[in-house]
Amino acid sequence: MCVQTRLNCCADIRILGTCNSAVRNRFSSRLSTVRVRRDKRFALLAIGLSLLVLLALGALPQYLGGGDTYTMTATAVEEDHPAVDASEIDAQRYPYMSEALETGESEPYEDDRFGIKEWFTHTPHDELGAVSQLNEAAVDGEAAYVEQNGTLYRVEITDTP
Repeated sequence: MCVQTRLNCCADIRILGTCNSAVRNRFSSRLSTVRVRRDKRFALLAIGLSLLVLLALGALPQYLGGGDTYTMTATAVEEDHPAVDASEIDAQRYPYMSEALETGESEPYEDDRFGIKEWFTHTPHDELGAVSQLNEAAVDGEAAYVEQNGTLYRVEITDTP
């Protein structure tokens, strides 16, 4: 019969196995419950911290800035050049380019000092890369040629002071 404290009896159960079966069953079920609670607490803490980090990374890019500012400008040209049809440019997928085609210049994009913001946000450079996948011949360096309503536009990324 085990007349020791709960801690010593629990140690006896795991190491020596000297407690009788009734005491062993009572304390071993408590031990497994405590172990499950601790594991569950650790898992919930890990999930919570992961969600907090992801939330911070989602909110972080809007606070980063202080780097170069870029805009996309669209100018009508009279050249003959391969172009992407403007109907292939969706306003949701290409917000900078579609705004430049509508107004002549897009909203500015401010880069950060460290180059981290580009990992988490959509940039005008991403749009140029996507247009080059539509028609590689339509992209010339930092500019793309887009045809809209029979007019050829040269859409390029410009530095804004």
